[in-house]
Amino acid sequence: MGPNNSCYKSGIFRLKIDFSQDYPFKPPSVKFITRIYHPNIDDDGSICVNLLKTDVWKPATTISHVLEAIADLLENPNPDDALVASIAEVYNTNRAKFTKTAKEYVKKYASS
Repeated sequence: MGPNNSCYKSGIFRLKIDFSQDYPFKPPSVKFITRIYHPNIDDDGSICVNLLKTDVWKPATTISHVLEAIADLLENPNPDDALVASIAEVYNTNRAKFTKTAKEYVKKYASS
C-alpha cells in the first residue's frame, strides 16, 4: 500500500523480492512490479534506496526494515540520488506537476 502521507496513498504496489544464496550477507534484490512515477524507481522497477546498496547493507537488516525504507522513499523522494533524472527534474522544479503525474500513474497502474 502506498503511504498515507504521499501522492501514492491510494495505490497497491507489487514488489518482487529475490534472495540470493549469500543472503543475509548481501541485500536481496527488490523491484517494483507495479509501474510507478518516481525519481528513485526506473521503468524496470529497480529501486535506488541506500539500505539496499551492498556497501550499506547489514546482515541484521530485516525485510520489514527494507519495506519501511521503501515506504519512506515513496513519502520522501531523493532527487539527488535519482535513477530517472527527468522525473527528478520535474520533482525539483514543478512539484504540482510531479504530484499530478504520480497520482495519474497510481490511478492507471496501482488501483485495486
